[in-house]
Amino acid sequence: MMTGRFATIGIAGVVLAGCGHLELVDHTMSAREYGDPAVYEAAAGLSPQGSAFTAALARNYLQMAEFEDRRGDWRQYEVYSRKALLANQGVVIEPTLPDRWDLEKLNYHERVQVVSYAEAYEQRHRMMNAFWKCTRNRAPEQAAMAQASFDKWVEELEEGWESEEIDAARDAFLEAVAAVEASCPPPSPPDSYVVYFDTARADIKPYDRQIIGEVARIVNEANASGDEIKLVHNIGWADTRGNRDYNEDLSQRRIDAVVQALVDEGVSADSISSEARGETRLPRPTGDGVAEFRNRVAHIIIYIKPVPPIPFSPPPAE
Repeated sequence: MMTGRFATIGIAGVVLAGCGHLELVDHTMSAREYGDPAVYEAAAGLSPQGSAFTAALARNYLQMAEFEDRRGDWRQYEVYSRKALLANQGVVIEPTLPDRWDLEKLNYHERVQVVSYAEAYEQRHRMMNAFWKCTRNRAPEQAAMAQASFDKWVEELEEGWESEEIDAARDAFLEAVAAVEASCPPPSPPDSYVVYFDTARADIKPYDRQIIGEVARIVNEANASGDEIKLVHNIGWADTRGNRDYNEDLSQRRIDAVVQALVDEGVSADSISSEARGETRLPRPTGDGVAEFRNRVAHIIIYIKPVPPIPFSPPPAE
């Protein structure tokens, strides 16, 4: 047991065997709180209960808590101890929001590095995007290092005077997040289907309704499985016969007809995006006034969008 601390934070929350009552606070906990060694001891004594990612994250936060304790920053000692405790319970906590720190105002020392909130959020967004696309558990050690290093980097930026610590945290973050990005599987090519229209018409022919039915089957089965979401992009054209304004309107009516047919087959309208191109960027470029059946079309493109397998889990209610 560590001694010489300020009064510990009020006790409430969940019960951990042998640890008494501990108030479990998430990453929004005030950075102005002082250290409670019981939180660290609870986190260090708990066997990991979650995924490979949360187990690695808990280890990183425990190491960060130990570092803060050695240098006497007991408020951060407790913040990281609490994060380690939550992670060891299998809670997928999210990385620090930069605006919870003061990255602009001078602290006790002259700021040696200045990073804007926009830059900090850009890097956080890069990390969260990598987590979403590649999943945290594809490269759990690197994902945990990326998150912990990001938290450490932003904390050191707020303190603003230990250049070596700032550089070390930033470099560790950049290396780890790049490793997570490298773990991403190659993207699947989109499925593409073509619906043809007669000259100056926007109604869907029986054969093309079969194509739309196949698109709907693929999308509906994928969404029902819960494994992936399929998004549908619908692009319509007209050939160059007629004037430009007429062809713009005709292509719009064609994609509207495709959308309605998809909706009639059970596809959610929210999963469909559409684009009427008229006679611009044609699939088969021609001169003006040319009747070309390959330009009297709508292209239906199905994109695969994986669902993050580890959703954010809020901490237990206080």
